[in-house]
Amino acid sequence: MAYKVIRGLEELFEKVFESVVFLWFVRLVLTLSSRRVVGQPRLNILNYHRVVQTPDPLQPDYVTKVQFEKEMKWIATHCNVLPLAEAVVLLKRGELPSKAVAVTFDDGYADNFTDALPILQKHSLAATFFVTTEYLRKPPKWDILIECIRSTQNKCVVLDSTRYPLDGLQDKVVFCQIAIGYLKSLNDDEFSIQLESIVKELGEVSVDGLMMDEDMLKQLSNSDGMDIGAHGVNHQILTKIPQHQAHVEIADSKRILETILQCDVVGQAYPNGVYPDDFNDRHIDTVKRSGYSYAVSTNLGSAGSSDDPYRLCRIGPWRRDKMGFLLGLAMNYWRGAG
Repeated sequence: MAYKVIRGLEELFEKVFESVVFLWFVRLVLTLSSRRVVGQPRLNILNYHRVVQTPDPLQPDYVTKVQFEKEMKWIATHCNVLPLAEAVVLLKRGELPSKAVAVTFDDGYADNFTDALPILQKHSLAATFFVTTEYLRKPPKWDILIECIRSTQNKCVVLDSTRYPLDGLQDKVVFCQIAIGYLKSLNDDEFSIQLESIVKELGEVSVDGLMMDEDMLKQLSNSDGMDIGAHGVNHQILTKIPQHQAHVEIADSKRILETILQCDVVGQAYPNGVYPDDFNDRHIDTVKRSGYSYAVSTNLGSAGSSDDPYRLCRIGPWRRDKMGFLLGLAMNYWRGAG
């Protein structure tokens, strides 16, 4: 009996010691990395899209609600989480705190409001939501495609003269990745034609309640610490459309959101967001002239005081274990502008 008690105390001490050492180690690595050991602190901008109830094989990058709560708890404990607009100002002034992190979401999914917001509020965290204005009325074409692939009873499908099997879930996962990659390579007109053809062949399904409506958006905007940014009118890849159309995507998305919310919209996220493939210097100039204060890409990296505030990098936190997640943040501080 005495042996069991002693052994139990030893195991408890080991766990406490490991926890203390881990906490000290993580904070040290994050602090040193965010400053690149010596220097001005850098900013990590996290990039999320959806918060789903269960893992989705067709969309594996989406975080689950349970996992998102863990990640928000980790950054609340180990990092200095700031509203992105505020972080950008502090970055310019050279006044950013160490271990600085900002949280962002793209597109405007309803689960950002129903599931992510309560978790953010629970941990007293701020976040910025970049919203595509047309998605307030109808779901993204990508989601329609994915749900058609998920629901189809077809055993195969033809894309670009190639036949792909759809016999089971794994076939659908493979085809989903191929179809999205192929469609993103097309210009806007070709994209619409090919997407319509695929959906017609697979059988169109209803995708209701997937996106936020204007009422949700207003409530989200009025929540403490939550900010709304623009993400285009139709989420068009800017390099795939004429410059005058790109101007409409950039300027009108800001105007529409400001009309709905009755407040300034100062941030913009480039659709798809890889520089220079999806947007270029002409689009950056349009963003500046449209009155935005900053813009974010999806290029990997962290932001420093000398980086262009209209081409800020972000990181998608793909590692879901605590050590991998936090060390991934630390490593990203070492990446410069992508």
